Amino acid sequence: MDNRHFTPEALSLLAQPARWRLAASQTQTDLEPALSATPARVAWSRRHLHTHTYPEFMLVLRGEGVWGLNGQLYPTGPGAAFFISSRTRHEAYYPPDAGDLDHLWISLPGHGVFFSVHSLRGGRGVPARGGRAFIPPERLGIDVKVWLDDLSPTAPWRFARVRTCLQAIAVRAVEEGFRPPDPLDQTETLHEAVVEAVRQHLHETGGREASLDALARLVGYSKFHLHRLFRERAGMTIHRYADRCRLERLAQLERQGWTVARTAEALGFASAATFCRWRSRQRDLQLQGRQA
Repeated sequence: MDNRHFTPEALSLLAQPARWRLAASQTQTDLEPALSATPARVAWSRRHLHTHTYPEFMLVLRGEGVWGLNGQLYPTGPGAAFFISSRTRHEAYYPPDAGDLDHLWISLPGHGVFFSVHSLRGGRGVPARGGRAFIPPERLGIDVKVWLDDLSPTAPWRFARVRTCLQAIAVRAVEEGFRPPDPLDQTETLHEAVVEAVRQHLHETGGREASLDALARLVGYSKFHLHRLFRERAGMTIHRYADRCRLERLAQLERQGWTVARTAEALGFASAATFCRWRSRQRDLQLQGRQA
């Protein structure tokens, strides 16, 4: 029986976690940093780092190379795995000279799990086998947020928690690929999960991480598709929803007596002046709404 998401070679690797070598931020690692990266590759990595609030896993299924996590470049042969905790710097996208590869990406927004296989062939991205998939909490069988947020202070056990969590999610991802497809149910469930994940992310960050690029990466949709889907389901644009979340967070910070500069930083504004202009504009909109 074919698996919708994984090739036979990938399934063989996923069935043998003893072959995996894990690099995890804030804990020990099975991987040693790469020693053969060229200066150009190091420079590219430094220019293409980003962070976000939700954790991720990445597991290399095919291809050789290096990948950057938390200021280090690591080798990425089959079985190399990475745990990217919240706010950890890591590479975004792939360099132009990246070879053929298949990478399993797992996003953990706190409401189930999104996963897909990112593939490059001849330097170009190709559609993921089976597309983007979502595992709802009731089918996951593990509370990922609790499991990873409550890491043991003892390093070996912290590392064991991370590795065990990746194994549990990988098993569920493989099982999802063997489940008989129900296109209508899968599409509806995935759309609901995508919109809910974006909503929760914006609430948890107080609208701070509201760029369409970051949100599209979280749920594995194109920016255009996500913008249209969210507006259809939520009745407003992502930008407007993010402003609502920021206003809720702003009210909390003002009650706590935060300064303008500290509030601006907490809400993700580049400067206090930018924040003040936004706040003034929002108050004008609220006034217009009450007068309408």
